[in-house]
Amino acid sequence: MFRFFQHHFIPHSSNNHKARALHPQAFLFYILLIFVVQVSLKTIRTTFPHILGFATDISVQNLLDLTNQKRSESGLGNLSLSPTLSAAAANKASDMFSKNYWAHIAPDGKTPWDFITGAGYRYIYAGENLAKNFNDSGGVVSAWMDSPTHKDNLLKKEYQEVGFAVVNGTLNGEETTLVVQFFGSSNSSTAPQEQVNILPTQQPQPTVIAQVLPTSIPLPIASNISPTTIAPTQVIISIIPRKEGGTNIRIASAQNIPLFNITTVSKITSLALIGFLLVVLGVDGIFIWRRRTIRVSGHNFAHMLFLVALIGIVYITGTGAIL
Repeated sequence: MFRFFQHHFIPHSSNNHKARALHPQAFLFYILLIFVVQVSLKTIRTTFPHILGFATDISVQNLLDLTNQKRSESGLGNLSLSPTLSAAAANKASDMFSKNYWAHIAPDGKTPWDFITGAGYRYIYAGENLAKNFNDSGGVVSAWMDSPTHKDNLLKKEYQEVGFAVVNGTLNGEETTLVVQFFGSSNSSTAPQEQVNILPTQQPQPTVIAQVLPTSIPLPIASNISPTTIAPTQVIISIIPRKEGGTNIRIASAQNIPLFNITTVSKITSLALIGFLLVVLGVDGIFIWRRRTIRVSGHNFAHMLFLVALIGIVYITGTGAIL
């Protein structure tokens, strides 16, 4: 057993003074191992999604509560949940999935304000926050609060209402959960649930992304428009009928909790291999230094720095992103 360990992990005459675990043949084995593991994970995820899959547990109620909690801590009033803004947010999420983009402005030039007015919401102030790849509601709101522009949006005193869409789907070939948050202050007389005074409508500057301020340009108002929503997989939808004949569509939550989260499993697998190589390089370097062995090839310190950088990349890969 000791000879096996010595031959594979300690520089010795039996391995040409370089651990067998660091020979080119060993790295070919590592590459093959990674390939087999990834194929196996993909197969298990496809065949047994309840065992291994993309995990998320985000709900509109939690997002609303956390948003209002942050506003209360800053001495601001609570936002009420607007079904109209939620319908607009659901349409924006569906548009991002169907057109495969992650941006405030769609490839065809459609802005967040187009989705808001298209849902029949007449606004004075409006704003948008986006998030993806988060596992829970707390992570989403915390990320928004850590970003100055998103925080300004979330704590803007002029806002009275908020709408959310939380949708699971595939974006750019990656399984993810999109969270769309629309803020607004309404002057609509056509949506009785908003209950606000009717004020002159003004056009926002379309170049401002995280926060929108009004200008003096009159805004044409879209009326009598019933929003339609294409809901990707694993989405719970509540449809609230309206007496006017339209419908308000609210994405209530997106929940998928498999036994093992594939993102976590993939990350642990990668970190385990990198950590193993770091240990082997460290042991190899210590023995070479203590024995004063001169070796033409092999710069252990440089290799270790490279692996440390890889650990950083693996660690941040798959974490949530906001826009």
